[in-house]
Amino acid sequence: MLRDHNCRNVEIRQELESLHGHDDAICSNVFGEWRVKGLSETSRCIGNAYLKKADFTTERDFVAAPGEKVTSIFTEPVLSAEPEFYTRDLDGTVKFIIFGSGGFWKLLTNEEAAKIVSDHPREGIAKRLAAQAVKVAAERWGLAYREVMLAPKGVKISGKPCTSSELI
Repeated sequence: MLRDHNCRNVEIRQELESLHGHDDAICSNVFGEWRVKGLSETSRCIGNAYLKKADFTTERDFVAAPGEKVTSIFTEPVLSAEPEFYTRDLDGTVKFIIFGSGGFWKLLTNEEAAKIVSDHPREGIAKRLAAQAVKVAAERWGLAYREVMLAPKGVKISGKPCTSSELI
């Protein structure tokens, strides 16, 4: 029922390579992680506007966020904000659908999220899923859960500020 728009998905890499056949660097493996233009793990997302409009790489006064420098000028979008839609007739076996951001799915697998929803009452389930994702993130970063929850808004868990391009 889903298609992961992450570059680790071979199908997504092939789709990007087909759309951008002239660009040998459209998909690259950076420290074991597949990325679009070496920057974004996902091919469709909210944010990263500078990878959706060529103007951002051709205008001289544009400055990408630190660590997010576009290494080569491009003349067409390399990411999309357009969602992919599927229709499916529900036959009574589907009990729930979980919507999550790319960051959420980096922290929990489909199976882990489904188990949480299956094992708990529906009331408050979104908060329970978010809390589990925060717990996993805190463990990965060597932080206490409370430290993550008290982090100021607009600051990534890494401590780096969010950039405006991530919010578009």
